[in-house]
Amino acid sequence: MRSVRLYGHLGVPVHLLYLDESGHSHDPSTDFFVLAGFSIFERSTHWLEAAIDPIAARFNPLNPEAIEFHGAPMRGGKEYWKAIAPAQRAQAVVDIIGLLANPQPSSTPSRRRL
Repeated sequence: MRSVRLYGHLGVPVHLLYLDESGHSHDPSTDFFVLAGFSIFERSTHWLEAAIDPIAARFNPLNPEAIEFHGAPMRGGKEYWKAIAPAQRAQAVVDIIGLLANPQPSSTPSRRRL
Protein backbone atom coordinates (compact mmCIF):
# COMPACT_ATOMS: atom_id res chain seq x y z
CA MET A 1 0.00 0.00 0.00
CA ARG A 2 1.35 3.41 -0.99
CA SER A 3 1.35 6.15 1.63
CA VAL A 4 -0.58 9.32 0.88
CA ARG A 5 0.55 12.75 2.07
CA LEU A 6 -2.43 14.60 3.54
CA TYR A 7 -0.54 17.62 4.80
CA GLY A 8 1.27 20.55 3.22
CA HIS A 9 4.84 21.67 3.66
CA LEU A 10 4.75 22.36 7.42
CA GLY A 11 2.40 19.55 8.39
CA VAL A 12 -0.64 21.78 7.98
CA PRO A 13 -3.65 20.64 5.93
CA VAL A 14 -3.83 22.53 2.63
CA HIS A 15 -7.10 24.22 1.72
CA LEU A 16 -8.09 26.06 -1.42
CA LEU A 17 -9.88 29.35 -0.77
CA TYR A 18 -12.39 31.04 -3.05
CA LEU A 19 -13.41 34.64 -2.33
CA ASP A 20 -15.77 36.92 -4.20
CA GLU A 21 -17.20 40.34 -3.52
CA SER A 22 -20.36 42.19 -4.37
CA GLY A 23 -20.77 45.94 -4.19
CA HIS A 24 -18.11 48.54 -3.53
CA SER A 25 -17.01 49.77 -0.11
CA HIS A 26 -16.00 53.18 -1.52
CA ASP A 27 -19.18 53.82 -3.55
CA PRO A 28 -21.77 55.84 -1.57
CA SER A 29 -24.55 54.66 -3.91
CA THR A 30 -23.93 51.06 -2.82
CA ASP A 31 -25.83 50.16 0.35
CA PHE A 32 -23.93 46.95 0.97
CA PHE A 33 -20.51 45.48 0.44
CA VAL A 34 -20.39 41.71 0.78
CA LEU A 35 -17.26 39.59 0.85
CA ALA A 36 -17.96 35.87 0.90
CA GLY A 37 -15.96 32.76 0.39
CA PHE A 38 -15.39 29.15 1.19
CA SER A 39 -12.47 26.89 1.86
CA ILE A 40 -12.17 23.34 0.61
CA PHE A 41 -9.63 20.70 1.57
CA GLU A 42 -7.35 20.15 -1.42
CA ARG A 43 -8.03 16.42 -1.69
CA SER A 44 -11.80 16.91 -1.94
CA THR A 45 -11.79 18.86 -5.21
CA HIS A 46 -12.13 15.66 -7.26
CA TRP A 47 -15.19 14.60 -5.25
CA LEU A 48 -16.70 18.08 -5.53
CA GLU A 49 -16.20 18.22 -9.30
CA ALA A 50 -17.76 14.78 -9.69
CA ALA A 51 -20.76 15.91 -7.62
CA ILE A 52 -21.17 19.20 -9.54
CA ASP A 53 -21.02 17.61 -13.01
CA PRO A 54 -24.54 16.07 -12.81
CA ILE A 55 -25.94 19.47 -11.80
CA ALA A 56 -24.20 21.09 -14.76
CA ALA A 57 -25.45 18.31 -17.05
CA ARG A 58 -29.02 19.43 -16.35
CA PHE A 59 -28.18 22.59 -18.30
CA ASN A 60 -25.72 21.25 -20.88
CA PRO A 61 -25.82 17.44 -21.13
CA LEU A 62 -23.28 17.30 -23.96
CA ASN A 63 -20.67 19.50 -22.26
CA PRO A 64 -21.29 20.01 -18.52
CA GLU A 65 -17.76 21.36 -18.08
CA ALA A 66 -18.80 24.44 -20.10
CA ILE A 67 -21.27 25.54 -17.41
CA GLU A 68 -20.02 28.26 -15.07
CA PHE A 69 -21.94 28.56 -11.82
CA HIS A 70 -21.42 32.25 -11.10
CA GLY A 71 -23.96 33.90 -8.82
CA ALA A 72 -24.57 37.24 -10.52
CA PRO A 73 -25.41 35.90 -14.01
CA MET A 74 -27.45 33.06 -12.50
CA ARG A 75 -29.48 35.33 -10.24
CA GLY A 76 -30.03 37.99 -12.88
CA GLY A 77 -30.65 35.61 -15.78
CA LYS A 78 -27.75 37.03 -17.76
CA GLU A 79 -25.57 35.48 -20.46
CA TYR A 80 -26.11 31.72 -20.75
CA TRP A 81 -28.59 31.78 -17.86
CA LYS A 82 -31.06 34.02 -19.74
CA ALA A 83 -32.72 30.97 -21.31
CA ILE A 84 -33.00 29.07 -18.00
CA ALA A 85 -36.13 29.46 -15.85
CA PRO A 86 -35.60 31.29 -12.53
CA ALA A 87 -36.74 28.25 -10.53
CA GLN A 88 -34.15 26.05 -12.25
CA ARG A 89 -31.40 28.61 -11.62
CA ALA A 90 -32.38 28.88 -7.96
CA GLN A 91 -32.43 25.10 -7.55
CA ALA A 92 -28.93 24.84 -9.05
CA VAL A 93 -27.68 27.37 -6.48
CA VAL A 94 -29.33 25.41 -3.65
CA ASP A 95 -27.80 22.16 -4.94
CA ILE A 96 -24.28 23.63 -5.21
CA ILE A 97 -24.44 25.24 -1.76
CA GLY A 98 -25.66 21.91 -0.38
CA LEU A 99 -22.54 20.22 -1.73
CA LEU A 100 -20.31 22.83 -0.11
CA ALA A 101 -22.19 22.69 3.20
CA ASN A 102 -22.08 18.89 3.47
CA PRO A 103 -18.61 17.67 2.48
CA GLN A 104 -17.99 13.96 2.24
CA PRO A 105 -16.42 12.56 5.44
CA SER A 106 -13.38 11.39 3.50
CA SER A 107 -12.83 14.89 2.13
CA THR A 108 -11.95 16.46 5.45
CA PRO A 109 -8.35 16.36 6.65
CA SER A 110 -7.55 13.94 9.41
CA ARG A 111 -5.89 15.30 12.54
CA ARG A 112 -2.42 14.04 13.32
CA ARG A 113 -1.31 13.71 16.90
CA LEU A 114 1.94 15.42 17.70
